[in-house]
Amino acid sequence: MRPPPTCCRRRALPCVLDKLRTKHPRAQPARAALLPLGPPARTDVPDIAAADVVAAARSFRRGSAAGPSVLRGDHLREALGSAHGDEVAAHLAEVVQLLVRGDAPLEVAPHLAGAALHALPKYGGDVRPIAVGETLRRLASKCLCQAVREPAQRWLSPLQLGVAVSLGAEAAVHTARH
Repeated sequence: MRPPPTCCRRRALPCVLDKLRTKHPRAQPARAALLPLGPPARTDVPDIAAADVVAAARSFRRGSAAGPSVLRGDHLREALGSAHGDEVAAHLAEVVQLLVRGDAPLEVAPHLAGAALHALPKYGGDVRPIAVGETLRRLASKCLCQAVREPAQRWLSPLQLGVAVSLGAEAAVHTARH
């Protein structure tokens, strides 16, 4: 990899921040119509069992990055593999269910919906912004995606091959090329 441009060597952080700001200008405040409409109806929220949470926690890749709280999937995996793993699974399932129902206190939303931002160097001295979401939110998302996998496949197939279809996106690209 090439060394960073001269501007970055002299003042690395301001240079990187300037580059990131040009790529991602500040967002405008949300319009009233886009503000949250409240939690979903309880009948629309699937029940997430402790076994589903354990499977989702184990699906994090080893060494995957942490979100703003610095909690990692590896931490969850270790806690679930401990002598108190059953208790951890039960409590973690309660937290996930609280999140997917929309019952978490509003004050935690900025923390759970946030992301840790990283600037990865690119060839030529540029930077690539990467955002890593909060691990508990990612865990809840994994659980929800698994819970709606089969219905989503039924509703979207055959028009959408990238949902719940093994190698579906690759098959679509292959078909489009021929």
